[in-house]
Amino acid sequence: MKAKELALTAIFIAIGAGLYSFTPQIGNITPDTIICFTSLAILLVKPTILSSLGIGLVAGLIGMFFSKSAVPWLNVPCHMIGALSCAIVARYIKSDLLSWKISWKAAIGVLAYSLISGAIFITIYLFMGVFPAKVYWTVVWPAVLLTTVVNIIIAVILYIPAKAIYLKNA
Repeated sequence: MKAKELALTAIFIAIGAGLYSFTPQIGNITPDTIICFTSLAILLVKPTILSSLGIGLVAGLIGMFFSKSAVPWLNVPCHMIGALSCAIVARYIKSDLLSWKISWKAAIGVLAYSLISGAIFITIYLFMGVFPAKVYWTVVWPAVLLTTVVNIIIAVILYIPAKAIYLKNA
């Protein structure tokens, strides 16, 4: 990665972490702005596979400090796999898939990151016996899905202006 891309990614992860540390929990849901802003950075800089794993590692380590979970280190592998999935979207969906001034590429990228990392996280918790299967399906999965929807909304709103600024300064 170039220095400019690295700096942009670091700034986006820092913004996401700062917002996440102050974001209140609304019921059972906390918008994961670390995932949201990391996804935006990945979609803009289109990192290599190895770089995306590094970005996910950093996001996971930072997310670990703000985690509300019982096993915060689990954020690291989940973020790495989520960042990788978002990088695959960034690489293989070439256009922004715009309609109604909405970038569906941003929606798909954040969907991939949030859903895959969230699914891995809660499934590991299920196998660890943190909660029973009934809670997994009726409480935890809906929380992951609602968080994913909120992350998508945030990313779709921010992606087009962020991309315009990024391209203007390219």
